[in-house]
Amino acid sequence: MEPKLLQILVALAVVVITTSIVLIVYSWVRSLRATYEDFRRAAYLATLGDVATRAGYPSQLVRGWARDRVFRAALVEFLTFLTGTERDNLIGAAYELEIVDHYRHDLSSGRRRRTRVAAAEALGDLADPVAVDDLLVGLSDRVPEIRVQCAHALAAIGDPLTVSPLLDRLIEERERWVAERLADALRRFDAAAVLDASLRIESLALDQDAPSWSILVTKVLGTIGDTRAEPALLHAISSQARLLRQAAAAGLGRAGTPTAVPALLGAATDTHSGVRIAAVQSLGRHLDPAALRTMENLLHDSAGEVRAAAGEALTKIPGGEETLLEAIRLGEPSAKAAAADAVLESGIYRQATVRIRARTGTTDDRRLVDALEAIGRIPLVPEDATRQAAS
Repeated sequence: MEPKLLQILVALAVVVITTSIVLIVYSWVRSLRATYEDFRRAAYLATLGDVATRAGYPSQLVRGWARDRVFRAALVEFLTFLTGTERDNLIGAAYELEIVDHYRHDLSSGRRRRTRVAAAEALGDLADPVAVDDLLVGLSDRVPEIRVQCAHALAAIGDPLTVSPLLDRLIEERERWVAERLADALRRFDAAAVLDASLRIESLALDQDAPSWSILVTKVLGTIGDTRAEPALLHAISSQARLLRQAAAAGLGRAGTPTAVPALLGAATDTHSGVRIAAVQSLGRHLDPAALRTMENLLHDSAGEVRAAAGEALTKIPGGEETLLEAIRLGEPSAKAAAADAVLESGIYRQATVRIRARTGTTDDRRLVDALEAIGRIPLVPEDATRQAAS
């Protein structure tokens, strides 16, 4: 072997061995560090129990620990298991120890992305109003995860004055998944978000495609279910944008009053099946007999999901059982199937057979069982119940 080649091989071997040693030492050091951090964390958690119960603790020692990121993380983690006075005590201690200030500094000046994201999350767990201004700045951060965590931290604090800036951020947001998380945060404000969010929806022009944020905000209003949102939802249900109409129709099931029923009846005949389904489900929530004729017609809808939704709604609306029975007896095949499915899945059929077995069944109970038997939809019913129905 040539001397030059031998030198190269020796050099490579030295590099490999050195690299291996470095990696082994690095792994060993990391393992030791993790073990030491676990030990510190366990010690801190024991002390935090005393802090939370005000059983007494050496304040100077704890103040020194507050500079340790492991202690700060342990405190925030411990908070998630506490409620009531103990939680208040620990939050008070966190304020005294300037833990909130540590995280505010990390959020605004931290060099590592992970540090800043963790700081925003911790500020949400601490929910101290003193951090509001920092979190509002974080809503415009270039890092998506920080924007999301700041929004949820603001929701945890719950200051109604932060709803409008959060809506502004949602409107400007270009990343879909971030916008959805911002909407989730907005939903956590509950009733405090209704008026600001409603104003944004009522200001929409209805003769053009709706921006994506408006659909998210409409869903938020529907989920919150505050009737003060009804005017905004009634405005949105007239939109040219299908998804906005659908979101508004769904929202009026929770946030609508009887005043919303005519608009929902109109939406139940919409050209898009998704809107019809949302409207039908909301009408089922309102329990208004004025919807019976529309539901009866929708049992013959071309879309199977609409027929199923109409059948389910009829099981809730007063007088709907009779409509379902007539559909089973006289409707076209698709209507018969939808009505039968609704009766069987809702428990109406089971209740009828129980009453028949107990000899307390009504004429309608027997008509229902007969109608289901006539179309071959009796599911594993005891023969004696069927015989009694036939008799």
